[in-house]
Amino acid sequence: MLATAGSLGGELYLFSGLNLVEGDADDGLEREYLFDSWRYTPGQGWTRLADIPMALQATPSPAPTLDASHLFVLGGDDGKYLKTTPHLQDNHPGFPPAVYGYHLIRDEWAEMNQFPHDPGPDPARDPNAGIWPPIVAPVVEWQGGWAIVNGEVRPGTRTPRVLFARLKNTRPN
Repeated sequence: MLATAGSLGGELYLFSGLNLVEGDADDGLEREYLFDSWRYTPGQGWTRLADIPMALQATPSPAPTLDASHLFVLGGDDGKYLKTTPHLQDNHPGFPPAVYGYHLIRDEWAEMNQFPHDPGPDPARDPNAGIWPPIVAPVVEWQGGWAIVNGEVRPGTRTPRVLFARLKNTRPN
């Protein structure tokens, strides 16, 4: 669940996410962060792809595209602070800023860039004065780029911001 979904060339892609497994948490369930990637081709079914370098869930979705061979995963929650979130509260540092690109033809991942991250002058009291990589945010193609609308910038903190990016491939083909 909470995987990144994307579509390109008539195929559906799912990246990472999480699984709930039996564990020691109060409700008896714990999060297992997943690295797997999948492609669904109509008439052929599911194909396992190269694993994403970092397990991420709740990334802005759907995955933006660039040309006919790239999908992007924009940040997400890697679970690093999951167990300490109740203690961190307003001092939570936010979510990883890494942007990963998946090359459909080569079946490989690369870290392509970083989300802008500027916590602002007083992130504990006013997180919306800064810029943070959001999670659980919709992504829409707009004006020749991609808009990431609102989202959560740390647990329980929603942002009114709309981020905009024009993606470009900075790596050799």
